[in-house]
Amino acid sequence: MVDPNLERYILILSVGGGWPDEGLVPDPGQLQKKLREASISVISVRAAERAQNPTAIQQRYYDVEAESSLPPAELKDALVDALEQTQAGMWVGLEIQVTLTNAEGRTVAEGTATPPPR
Repeated sequence: MVDPNLERYILILSVGGGWPDEGLVPDPGQLQKKLREASISVISVRAAERAQNPTAIQQRYYDVEAESSLPPAELKDALVDALEQTQAGMWVGLEIQVTLTNAEGRTVAEGTATPPPR
């Protein structure tokens, strides 16, 4: 049964030229924790199966469920902040393109996370 109070999104994170190191790929648990610490109504963040990631060298896909009352732009802004916090100091100059799509695959918000050096 689908909960009408939840909105399902697909989060796509990409780095031009590919991720420089597999260790830099954001952990969904860390993202979810940062969003909850920021009081963002995210129910879950899960990495999508590798089989569903044909462009895995450049992009990573996550399934995100959030309260339907949360505007997509606000969720995207919170994701950018969470990425900048969790990835800080890991790779200087890394720019992560953040694309949030609805369950049908239509882009609803886009942004860029630029983690600062520590």
